[in-house]
Amino acid sequence: MRSEISRRTFLAGSATAFGAVALAACGQVQTTGEMMEEKPAEPEAEKEAVEEPVAEQVTIQFMWPPYSPAKERWYERLVTAYEEKNPNVTISTILDTALNDRIGTNAAAGGGLLDVTWHGWGWARWGEEGVFLPLEPYVKASGLNLDDYYKAAIDGVTWKGTLHALPLGILTPVMALNLDMFATAGIEVPSDDWTFGDMIDIGAKLTDAPNGKWGVSTRFWYWSTWYVSYGRDQGSINNEWQTMSWDAPVRTELIRTRGDLFHKHQVEAYGDDAKEETIFDHFKNQKVAIYSGYNWLVPSFRTDAQFNWTLHPIPFIDFEGEPTRNGALYTEEIALVEGSKVLDHGWDFTAWICGPEQLDTAARNGDTTPTIKAIAESDAFINLALPPGERIIEYLRAMETAIPFLLHPIGGDLAGPLWKNAGQATQANPTLTPEEATRTAQGEAQAILDEYNASRQ
Repeated sequence: MRSEISRRTFLAGSATAFGAVALAACGQVQTTGEMMEEKPAEPEAEKEAVEEPVAEQVTIQFMWPPYSPAKERWYERLVTAYEEKNPNVTISTILDTALNDRIGTNAAAGGGLLDVTWHGWGWARWGEEGVFLPLEPYVKASGLNLDDYYKAAIDGVTWKGTLHALPLGILTPVMALNLDMFATAGIEVPSDDWTFGDMIDIGAKLTDAPNGKWGVSTRFWYWSTWYVSYGRDQGSINNEWQTMSWDAPVRTELIRTRGDLFHKHQVEAYGDDAKEETIFDHFKNQKVAIYSGYNWLVPSFRTDAQFNWTLHPIPFIDFEGEPTRNGALYTEEIALVEGSKVLDHGWDFTAWICGPEQLDTAARNGDTTPTIKAIAESDAFINLALPPGERIIEYLRAMETAIPFLLHPIGGDLAGPLWKNAGQATQANPTLTPEEATRTAQGEAQAILDEYNASRQ
């Protein structure tokens, strides 16, 4: 999805008369009343004494992903608030979910098409290539205190000791439970230390496949992160990015578990019922009982649906007598883009988006888990009056055992073999066993990593 719009232009409209009123509101021209009331002339010297310099008019090209109505509401709020505080600045927003395509096009053109951008997982590529600028000089000059932020958030936007973005939100996985479906079936909410076995048992009681009702919908993206994080590292031994670890036995067991959800136990939604564009409606319409997700669940469920729900921790996998529950942690961040002609203004905008004023508002709306500790742990975020009440703290609890997700410039390339081969082992007619899947993924990914490391020597 792609569109470009200046929020101020949209609000102002195109009519000349309306534009004049908008300019008057900013103090750039006289209003009708001011022109009708003739003021006495002032001495020239006095006029010079009170004149103030006219602020430079600046446009910032800003990219934001319209992943959901809630995400779009967030962008509208923050852009409007910033423009009201800075009437000389216009935020020209590029709404696009093809973030990397846009960033690559801008880099190939030598910059100038993009000044500031939102990003999520996978930013490290652009940091290493110098497309996302190092921010230490700006942080030092501005006096921004990085100690106010969670260490995991700062680490999540740092590659080889260089800060390449400011962290906006911390993303950690949780499960959402449809309490209406649980109540109808007379099933109690599981304990916080539940396992995949518990999820399968509960899912079986809540599944009515002929009528399109499913106990579980965890979807491929979340399993993609779990295949990595449940292995207790980012995919390489000791996270040193010398030797891959896709063949760790716990990853093999997780692939087997996913396949069993579909084919052995038949409690996992599949086909059209598991498509990204339909799953949210299925969850709120009592067709899915247990649903996986990250921080974007809260603003959507609070505003775009009316049903009873809560958040729950992801399940343990009890493997070889050592229960494991490690979610994948990554950040959503704001970066300054190489080639921008408005870097100082772009930095001010970046620091404001990731600063206390905007994050406090975002926390109250449930837009993300704020990266500033004092806000995330306050009643701005943990609001007992709004759903899911105190259970929103599950996002913070998940941070305690979460594993940084593939924090490497070619993380997606390294994970590709794991995801591909895991898919072949979990599809309707598997062509690989789970053991074959992880063994093959290990060899393919190691070759990619070796080539990368050799090119950096």
